[in-house]
Amino acid sequence: MFGMSLRDKANFFRQLATLIESGMPFMGCLEALAKSPSAKVRKVVNSITPLVRDGQSLSDALAQFPGYFDTMVIMMVKAGEVGGQLEVRLKNIAAYLERMYNLQQQTLSKLIYPIVLIHAGIFIPPLVLIFTECIGAYLKATLIPLAILYATVFSLVFLYRTISSIPGIREGVDAVFLYFPILGGFFRARSVYRFMLVLADLSEAGIDLDLSVKTAAGACGNAMARSKFLTIAPCIQGGQPFTACLKRTGMFPDMCLQMIHSGEQSGNLPFMLGKSAELLGQDLERTTNIVFTILPVVLYLVIAGYMGYRIITTFAKIYAPLNDLFPK
Repeated sequence: MFGMSLRDKANFFRQLATLIESGMPFMGCLEALAKSPSAKVRKVVNSITPLVRDGQSLSDALAQFPGYFDTMVIMMVKAGEVGGQLEVRLKNIAAYLERMYNLQQQTLSKLIYPIVLIHAGIFIPPLVLIFTECIGAYLKATLIPLAILYATVFSLVFLYRTISSIPGIREGVDAVFLYFPILGGFFRARSVYRFMLVLADLSEAGIDLDLSVKTAAGACGNAMARSKFLTIAPCIQGGQPFTACLKRTGMFPDMCLQMIHSGEQSGNLPFMLGKSAELLGQDLERTTNIVFTILPVVLYLVIAGYMGYRIITTFAKIYAPLNDLFPK
């Protein structure tokens, strides 16, 4: 909520990658980015520049701002530093953030109309109260449900952010997200995509596979999915094929497993992990489109039921005196 937008972060990493590719010294790249039109980008650059000047790596400097950069981004930067391909990894990060930004915009565009309908369902049915009673009755009938709605949403967000720091509870809540009807498909696809994206970058950087798996698991963004991914490392250390270890988690689609198996057999696993990440990114886009096409329909049905209830109860109050005047 208070960090950089996905668009700002994507621009930051893409511009930094472009400046590094041009051959400019790294400190010069940061000085150039300090003139960015985005105030938040300037703030971050001005904050990390002294840290880098004092000898810290870019990934360590970015890790000082967890509200701006999550674990996945930091691990991908670290992979670029270890493998000597920082500009390539920065471009990968920018591409990932741009994809997430596009998905975010598509999601918001599909949810705007249901959100408008929710507010219409609160404000429109009681309009008759203005004429039959008074403006105060109308405000009471609308503002109280609206306040309850907003209080509920903000309370849930605050509660989730609070319990996110408690490992046991966080895993239980994330398990609900992972297997929740309709929305679970989105969270599952996103976790798998993030895991594979970091794993591919770490593998291409030459880091041991079991260590790469542990690091990528911590960057997947879901505590329950992380627990499943962490079971892969002991499986690899036990001598089992990597594809079989992935399959045991039950998280990866068959096409992805087949691609990784072929890379494992041909000795070109890092390349196939990268291709699998691309495939999972496309799968995430399809899943997001499906989920956030179904979700508004569910919201429409809920809103229709609520509006019907409000209309019936409102008119029942209006015509109640008539029933007293003309009893059966």
